[in-house]
Amino acid sequence: MVQICYSDKELFKIAEENYRKLRLFCETLDLEGYWNEPEAFLHKSIYEMLDMYVQSVLLNLTIYCGRCRGEERRFIMDLPTENLLQCVEGGDLKEETIVVANRLMKNPPIILQLCGVRDSEKKSFFSSYFFDSLVNIMLSCSMLSQKQSPYTNKFITEFYQKNAFFLNEDQRENIIDNRYLFLKLSKERYTEMKPPVNQWRELQKDKEIEKKNNAKVDFVSEDLQNIKETKEEEYQTNGAEGNIVNKQDNPKEGQDLNKDEQQKFEKETKDNPKVVEQKDNLKEIDKKDKTIFDYSDDELIKLQQMGKLKIRAPKIKELREKQKVIRNIEDEKVENIRKEIEKINHAKKLQEILEELGELIGLKEVKEEINSLINLIKVKKMRESYQMPTMDITYHMVFTGNPGTGKTTVARLVAQIYKELGILSKGHLVEVDRSGLVAGFVGQTAIKVKEVIEKAIGGVLFIDEAYSLANKNDANDFGSEAIDTLVKMMEDNREDLVVIVAGYKNEMDTFLKANTGLISRFNKFIDFKDYSNEELMEILETFAEKSGVVIQEDAKVEVKNIFSNMSKEQKLVYGNGRGVRNTFENIMINQANRIVLLDMPTEEELRLIRIEDIKNVVLA
Repeated sequence: MVQICYSDKELFKIAEENYRKLRLFCETLDLEGYWNEPEAFLHKSIYEMLDMYVQSVLLNLTIYCGRCRGEERRFIMDLPTENLLQCVEGGDLKEETIVVANRLMKNPPIILQLCGVRDSEKKSFFSSYFFDSLVNIMLSCSMLSQKQSPYTNKFITEFYQKNAFFLNEDQRENIIDNRYLFLKLSKERYTEMKPPVNQWRELQKDKEIEKKNNAKVDFVSEDLQNIKETKEEEYQTNGAEGNIVNKQDNPKEGQDLNKDEQQKFEKETKDNPKVVEQKDNLKEIDKKDKTIFDYSDDELIKLQQMGKLKIRAPKIKELREKQKVIRNIEDEKVENIRKEIEKINHAKKLQEILEELGELIGLKEVKEEINSLINLIKVKKMRESYQMPTMDITYHMVFTGNPGTGKTTVARLVAQIYKELGILSKGHLVEVDRSGLVAGFVGQTAIKVKEVIEKAIGGVLFIDEAYSLANKNDANDFGSEAIDTLVKMMEDNREDLVVIVAGYKNEMDTFLKANTGLISRFNKFIDFKDYSNEELMEILETFAEKSGVVIQEDAKVEVKNIFSNMSKEQKLVYGNGRGVRNTFENIMINQANRIVLLDMPTEEELRLIRIEDIKNVVLA
């Protein structure tokens, strides 16, 4: 829960600032036409709906927390522009007020939905910032008189769970997520989302200009008589093409006419087919969802003829140029925000991958090598941002070690790490061995290698037991063709492909010398050591934990003893982590064979691995 460190005056000021932001969002939605349809069936302005919704949320919050008293009532009455729910400071609330407040809270938040629609169409972040301002207002109200209710967090959490659905998926996952809510409800002081408010203030200056410009377009009656009511200059239409002539060319136009002359003029105008056609043309271009920036020059001239545009053409040109600059600035700011969020997301994902790497059992030297490589890549990108000279880095790797030491698992994580660092576009892993690359006939091997590499582009191609491609003892072997094709394809796709080859250490040395162009492409060698007895036991316990079973202590001792008594040759055959997986599967089979003989096994029996389940399985 937020620690209270604000006076009531400060809380109301915070709420006012956040309410002002909500009004600004609503103003933009209204100006851009998003409220047109809701207004048609609600018969309320977006500002009235905002005031009613804010009051409903605060009333439900204070009633839920048992604190709907004087200070809270004044807060709810004074914060919005209008007290549309007729909240009173003292006495009981009207039944109608409570009913309306409950109904609005149960209905989907229409303004938040419209923010989400705009975000999808214009790649903005209105829904996140609208939601954040609303939460700040709720927190301000809940802390009045420095007596925050213990139910506040529960109400806001339930409000989040109900309404977060209306946020865009990417914002729900990356901005207004569970961590956001936790920080919002646990910080000592208010935390504003970055970047919303400061950048919104800058954008709002541009919006104010746009609003003033849009207000210049005054759409009034469509009656053709508006031609002679133009305030700044009077024009007359001459034929269907809309050529403009001065009012002196028709002295009747723009003068005071007596009743007979007026009727005669109207009759002539009405019966003139050219004028009727011109009137239809003007109706066609007079769309109420347009601003002056959406019309062509010809359309603006015709609007001036109708008396519907109270601004001169030179001014329109000037405003258009300003609007173009404003829109470019806004697009640039939105793009910068998008890039910043993307950067944050990559950093967050990278941290998650590194945590997964760190949780792997053993592999201390491997983890250090991977982290060193990551640091090198980060510094390289920093130098590039300052346009400093950078050295070329070879991202291909050689993994050496016995089977079951985690080489494939680490290769998968490396692919994801490279993606988050911008080295690869996809970050997937394609795993193959000799059988997936070498064919039995001339010419087919190169085709197989190309097909595999095409699948791997954007990610990592992991070749296990790569040394088997180099078979110098067989002149008819096509492994050398696979290596030659691999070298060429690595060069052709070096911008978006990383190759990791793996195998026994001595054999891999032979493999790298099989082609003069091969060894120069690999300068990152990582050795995967065999797991110790303690690490093997830890892996077994991890398998047990994930399967929901518990190994009895005497059974653990038995496993440890067998691990310790393994010879070097036996451990080599055992296969490290892969052997532990096989051992655990055999243990579960033995347990199953024992359990089915019991009449009514308990849950504890199903969860327990006994010493008899261990016999004759460790070396299996």
